[in-house]
Amino acid sequence: MEYWDIYDSYKDTAKLLAVSAIVVFLLSNLRYTVNVTWFRYMLIAAGLVTNLYAIYQGVVLHIPRLEGTLERATVIAYIFTMINIVVLGTILELKNKYRYVLFLVCAMTGLAAIAFTETRAALLACPVLIILLLFVHPQVSKQQLLKLCAAFVIALVLLTALFHQRSAGQLPSVLCLSACTPHHSADTARVSLMTYNVENLFDTVHDEGKDDYAYLPLSVKQAHPEYLATCTKIDVAAWRKECEENDWTPTLLDEKLKRLSAVIKQINQGRGPDILMLNEVENIKVVEQLNARLNTSGYQTRVLIEGWDERGIDTAVLSRLPQWDTARLHPVPYQALGNDDPARVSKTRGILEVRLLLPDGQKAAIFSLHLPSGGAPGYLRQQAVAYLARLKRELPDDVLPIVGGDFNINAGEEQQHGYIAKDLASTWAVSQFIGCAGCKGSYYYHSKREWSFFDMLLFPPQMTAASGFNGWQVDPQSIRLVYSSPYQVNRWGTPARFDGARHAQGVSDHWPLYAEIFRTAPPGN
Repeated sequence: MEYWDIYDSYKDTAKLLAVSAIVVFLLSNLRYTVNVTWFRYMLIAAGLVTNLYAIYQGVVLHIPRLEGTLERATVIAYIFTMINIVVLGTILELKNKYRYVLFLVCAMTGLAAIAFTETRAALLACPVLIILLLFVHPQVSKQQLLKLCAAFVIALVLLTALFHQRSAGQLPSVLCLSACTPHHSADTARVSLMTYNVENLFDTVHDEGKDDYAYLPLSVKQAHPEYLATCTKIDVAAWRKECEENDWTPTLLDEKLKRLSAVIKQINQGRGPDILMLNEVENIKVVEQLNARLNTSGYQTRVLIEGWDERGIDTAVLSRLPQWDTARLHPVPYQALGNDDPARVSKTRGILEVRLLLPDGQKAAIFSLHLPSGGAPGYLRQQAVAYLARLKRELPDDVLPIVGGDFNINAGEEQQHGYIAKDLASTWAVSQFIGCAGCKGSYYYHSKREWSFFDMLLFPPQMTAASGFNGWQVDPQSIRLVYSSPYQVNRWGTPARFDGARHAQGVSDHWPLYAEIFRTAPPGN
């Protein structure tokens, strides 16, 4: 299957290059008359537009890593490099007295566009190619060469400093064209949220009554034949093999925690989001182990309530905000249909509700959920969506409900049934419908070559209006997938699973979803 994935990743690139070769051949061999000067200006304009659009995607749309339609940031970076070298060479052919200014502008916008692909090789190669172009181009004199190289190096240093500030979250708004992040007055309350399926975050100790044998040290399983006997009863061959052979040691757990903390620390200059919702967590013990890694986050609220999942995976909420009421775990009243086993249907995860107090005193109810996976019938996910709407209705009118989690609704199921577009969107403002521009999905099915929005954040529809929910609004521009950590992206540009630390990449098969809500104090307050 991996070979098919590799083929699929580069298929579109091959098509593009084949078409480009045909175009170049035709342009080189057909006889035509064209105004060379105008053709040069059109080429330069096309290059600048390409660069500016890339910058727009990175700055305004908050796309973390530009991939274009090819789904390969590396390929896009090299295409940008080729385009800009051609455009810069064309600028040097001009007889315009402002050509060197235009050269610097195009060079800087091109490097900025490449920077948003986060491809280090291209970022290193492009400045070298630009300087080589200046040295070998016949239209650049020795006197001009020194000045132009010096100006380019100075501009490059300034651009590097600018991106360093951006990565640290300190980029001045005036340089962001007032669109990098929304402007907020000092009296604005702002809260960040993130939901993240961390994929099998187990400790290394067996929990009584739970089927957690796959995530135990191999030595423990070999010392307990009854554990391995349980593994042999698993029907799916791959899962049975994992249960029998996986050696989940404290060393591996420590590496997993290190990588997870690195992902979470991408937010808020290393502090993480104000509210963090986690899926696929075994128990509160491993939550505390993760929290120890997040020592700068100050998560005073840490909640996990043991549920009914056979494997023992649950949802958790960590927050810097205090609780105003006790947390609760709502069992979803699933109803088996047809010949489905009612007992098996009931053995799944509930909806965790943690009640938090926002900075201005607003009461909020945070619902964290992990719905049954694709192996379970779709009607269960539909029933859970309906029950979630009921929990929202049962809240007091002054309590702000927000939902985050893994809904396990794949793209094919959504296309067929519309659980998101019809059922969820009738009650909630759904994250990918109101923001997350450029997002393809948080999960990728390699077998189907299909992106899905498994992970979502839901808000009351009022939060998308100017009046908000008691003044609280969701910031659509803030909604994005978080995947800038080197642990998160595999060779195909999709979420990288934790593979026993055999490779540098790998942390979870999901990308986290992030958003911010805010409340501007009324005038005079």
